[in-house]
Amino acid sequence: MAEEHESGQPYDAPPDFFAEAYESGAAQPLRDWGAPVQVHVEGAFRACSGESEEHCVVLSDGIGKMVIVIGRAEWVSIRLALAQRTHDRPLTHDFLLRVVEALDADVDRVLIDDEQNGTFYAKAYFDLEDEIVEVDCRPSDAMALAIRAQAPIFVSSGLLYRD
Repeated sequence: MAEEHESGQPYDAPPDFFAEAYESGAAQPLRDWGAPVQVHVEGAFRACSGESEEHCVVLSDGIGKMVIVIGRAEWVSIRLALAQRTHDRPLTHDFLLRVVEALDADVDRVLIDDEQNGTFYAKAYFDLEDEIVEVDCRPSDAMALAIRAQAPIFVSSGLLYRD
């Protein structure tokens, strides 16, 4: 029997707030947020307040701006990639890019295309033998990989320009 969360839901099942689109594994946005807009990473920042700290990335197309809160490890990875610095040994995103390249594939683009309950969703697109393969991922991982691969980052316009 699978372990259960305190809510009584098994850990291997999607949370109750996931809609059928995510339960099917297709990872389709729950609503249409509009056409993709290419953005760039303005920076990865840390904000401290008392004993707590948050890490975020600011995306912009030159008109609209969007802030996404991310984990510390992804923040470090993105900052290193933006500075074009590396570690002695590959970090997770460096490793992932090496795997993609070893498979003779390319990172085509990444797209941040949905938000539910304050959580953003993304997809990475890989060009593998002239076929585009879509993979569901976290925006922070998608951005860290795209920066390293020099692949474009897109955000659905409704997410970028909302109030």
